[in-house]
Amino acid sequence: MKINKFFLYLTIILSFLSFGSVSQAGDYPDRPISVVVAYNPGGATDFQARLVTMMAAHPKKDYLGQPIVIINKPGAGGKVGWNWFASKARNDGYDLAAYNVPHFISQSIVFDDTKYNITLIT
Repeated sequence: MKINKFFLYLTIILSFLSFGSVSQAGDYPDRPISVVVAYNPGGATDFQARLVTMMAAHPKKDYLGQPIVIINKPGAGGKVGWNWFASKARNDGYDLAAYNVPHFISQSIVFDDTKYNITLIT
């Protein structure tokens, strides 16, 4: 019983200590976010990305407080956009990607010239 109380108190203390790191993320985002879609405008992946971005940047809901821009980079079944994202996207949380899971996985398995390797993603 004493061990359970110890872990309960430890969990509560660690929860309070972790709020400092959460509050630092309060300024994100402070500028527009871009979402790369590796397909042409109007396709299923593009449509789903646009639905999500419209809700996230909804002016009445104010989920993010910043607009989200869709950037379409079609070509080679998604490989052009994903390679761009893997090699040139900023690593600051302002460049995001929407992808189609089966194509994303198969591109990495089948082609040697992809800039990402799904076996290395953890």
